[in-house]
Amino acid sequence: MKCRGKTVIRCGEHSWKPGRDASIRAPRDRGGCRHLRLAAQPVAPQALAFGSPVELWHLFGAVDAARICLMSVASPHNAAPASRSSCLYECRVLHHRLAPKRHRFEYGIFMVLLDLDELDTLTEQLRLFGRNRRRPYNFRDDDHLQTRKAEGGGRTEAPDLKSEIRAWLVEQGVVTEPNCRIRLLTLPRVFGYVFNPVSFYFIESAAGEAVCAIAEVGNTFGELKPYLVPLSRDPAGAKESPAFRLVAPKHFYVSPFSDLELNFDFRLRTPGGQLQIGVNDVGTDGQPVLTSVLTGERRPLTDGQLLRLTARYPLVTLHVIALIHWHALKL
Repeated sequence: MKCRGKTVIRCGEHSWKPGRDASIRAPRDRGGCRHLRLAAQPVAPQALAFGSPVELWHLFGAVDAARICLMSVASPHNAAPASRSSCLYECRVLHHRLAPKRHRFEYGIFMVLLDLDELDTLTEQLRLFGRNRRRPYNFRDDDHLQTRKAEGGGRTEAPDLKSEIRAWLVEQGVVTEPNCRIRLLTLPRVFGYVFNPVSFYFIESAAGEAVCAIAEVGNTFGELKPYLVPLSRDPAGAKESPAFRLVAPKHFYVSPFSDLELNFDFRLRTPGGQLQIGVNDVGTDGQPVLTSVLTGERRPLTDGQLLRLTARYPLVTLHVIALIHWHALKL
């Protein structure tokens, strides 16, 4: 695009020409074009009183330029590649306690679904997300299941979560191919802080067939316990979205309000356009004590979407831990 001696502000795929009353603090190049740094001239109070649309336009010229920049970040030109398996989910979480005291609350969050084979590529392509990097959204392998430790407690090698998961699956009697696909639904570190009440792994064969799932339950002490969730044989909806089901003793401290003798009842479906997950606490008689439901809508994993969801759900990991303590006080 040739500006032919005129002043043109460019930001990404967008351009904007300021009015004649706006001053441009930049030299002209050889083609006679000035570049960026718009500063609007002050507007007299009388002009504002008369409501001059021209003066108001120049007054907010700098704001409009910033708006164009944000449009550029979130524009379709910044869309996720069609081949990208990783994505975001904009979610609603519902908790309903039935005993010993009834209590119910609901809130919104967003989560990431990460293909573990794409982590390094995502780090290269995104500015706000990275693997083991200091970025606003940071995924760290050692925030999750770690099995291969040296005798002294240190690591024997650099952490690689996919290798850790495959090693743990072997211990459970599930052998997977090196090129199997493992996707993780979780919360990353947000400005350095992370807390995940539960994360979910969905394991598929190299041919794309569902193998199993893993529920990785965490508590406020930083402890983690994985549960292998087998593929359900219920044919209903299994072709489009394979289902997984497990009822197992907790044997893991999660909350002072949840008995250790309760059972977890995991009901999962492979994420697609929609997210549908249920985790219930049930008694030995099979009656639910606490029901938790996570639902969500798929969103592309891009910097633009991360900016939008950050504005809507700021500091999401701190929000989750704050809600847990707040509602614990109410009980």
